[in-house]
Amino acid sequence: MWKRFFRKTGSDYQTNEIDKKIVWSMFKKRWPGFKQLKYLQKFLNHKERLFLFGASILLLISLIMLGSNFYQKHLITTPSFGGEYTEGMVGSPQYINPLHAPLNTIDASLARLIYSALLSRDNQGRLINDLAENIEMSADGKTYTIKIVDDAHWHNGEKLTADDVVFTFNTIKDPQYKSPLRISFQGVEIEKVDDYTVRFNLEESFASFKELLTFGIMPQAAWQNISPFGVALAELNLKPIGSGPYKFYSLTKDKSGNIKSYTLINNDDYYRTKPYLEKITCRFFVSSEEALAALNDGRLDGLDSTSWADKKSVTVANSFNFYPLVMPEYTAIFFNLGQADDKISKPKFREALMLATNQEEINKELFNNQAININSPLFLFDQTKSTTNNYNPAEASKLLGELGWAKGEVTKDVPPSPPTGGSGEAKEAWLIKANQPLSLTITTADTPELTIIGEMVKKQWETLGIKVTLEKLDKQNLLSSVINPRSFSILLYNVGIGTDPDFYPLWHSSQVNSGGFNLSGYKNSEVDKLINQSRQELDNTKKQALYLQIAQKINQDRPAIFLFSQPYLYLQSKKVKGLTATSVAGPEDRFLDATNWHLKEKKRLSF
Repeated sequence: MWKRFFRKTGSDYQTNEIDKKIVWSMFKKRWPGFKQLKYLQKFLNHKERLFLFGASILLLISLIMLGSNFYQKHLITTPSFGGEYTEGMVGSPQYINPLHAPLNTIDASLARLIYSALLSRDNQGRLINDLAENIEMSADGKTYTIKIVDDAHWHNGEKLTADDVVFTFNTIKDPQYKSPLRISFQGVEIEKVDDYTVRFNLEESFASFKELLTFGIMPQAAWQNISPFGVALAELNLKPIGSGPYKFYSLTKDKSGNIKSYTLINNDDYYRTKPYLEKITCRFFVSSEEALAALNDGRLDGLDSTSWADKKSVTVANSFNFYPLVMPEYTAIFFNLGQADDKISKPKFREALMLATNQEEINKELFNNQAININSPLFLFDQTKSTTNNYNPAEASKLLGELGWAKGEVTKDVPPSPPTGGSGEAKEAWLIKANQPLSLTITTADTPELTIIGEMVKKQWETLGIKVTLEKLDKQNLLSSVINPRSFSILLYNVGIGTDPDFYPLWHSSQVNSGGFNLSGYKNSEVDKLINQSRQELDNTKKQALYLQIAQKINQDRPAIFLFSQPYLYLQSKKVKGLTATSVAGPEDRFLDATNWHLKEKKRLSF
């Protein structure tokens, strides 16, 4: 600009140092002001003006991009408080108290939100401290001293102390209260050390003892005057007082007295992170079909459990997340060895049935390969999907042939048929021996999944010439009239094993009678010895080695056909954020991280 302003045009102007000084002295500011810049175009030619305009545009774009990048890097979305979450459940609540909640999935689910426990679980199913601030185990594993937090309060404002822990434990152990947790604490006593410390004393060391400390703690002041015979009628069953993240707010009933909805509100005085959701409302339905209809109509934000068979019935699938949560249970076909007929009693026959069962086909058809194929009772969370398929129908036919079963025909009566009304006889091809067809009866629960599995196993076995009858009963009737008295030959059933698999309930010979859960009536003194050792072994590596030995010996005896461990399928609206669980010990544990669930969010800059 200087050169152009003072350029030589003929001999009119001559630039020199004196002229420069005179001009510069006229401007106090060296940078041109806005009024001066408007004359800039008078000093620039067309090419220079285009260059300056382009540079200005690039500068503006660069500033915008830098600002946007800074904004994106430092803008974070955080959960915000408020909102109501509505979940559907099949069934209804009865006893929302830690004594009896394990008997009913709905009770257990609500209790998980209302009550606190000494220990809880993280989003991968691992034990973490909850009310327990610190746990010290003695060297022999027979004493556990637990310091509890001193800032936990009941929903009525009173403080939670060691007295409440001692009261809850002793109430569970009292046989008059008939708690299903009682059997787990045989040989265990508790004592109060101080107002915030308790000590558990075990007759024998039990490596998985901490797994038992997830029961909810009850307020002594509210429950101590309720007799064992009055528990069933206590108002606290439906209007409980706990110390968990949510507390009872309201319930509604229909004209028949059935509970239709149950609402909890967040606990402002919760001793850990305050929940984001203001309310959680549970709506109860008679059947899964009714619950699915409510979900598809947009009346629910979640569904407590959806069978894999019913997944296709969700017409609004795009609006929901399907969470396959790993759960420590498996499906197996149990042979009743205690009351077995001549066929079932032979290990070779049971092995033939195992080889005739195609678990991969069932997994693909029903679970879309989301289940984990298993070949033994030892199921660990870090187990990868099995690549071994025992299915070998040719070998199964060979073993059955060695047992004397051969293809043949049997005669059956044909019922009258219109229009002639005549009846007659027909031939059927089955495996026969001594002129009798090979016939078996599989008993199972009438749930959608077990029904489909049972039908597929039936079809697979019948391909070999085995005549199979599938008997389906409702869960309650199955438990009382079939499982407890062991009045079955073959049982298709789901069983839980716990996050630290304890073989005692399912495979120890002391559990074969009614009341125990050794479904196969399996007895092996060597296995009993190994089970007892594993329960007392404190070294995890040695314990795992014992588990492996137990599983191998059980596999050799073939008391069951192990199929797969299927995930627990949980549905939740995509509007709900914060669910991070991948593994749960039971369906109720889906609520373990409910304090993180949220419907509202806010954005803010973070530096």
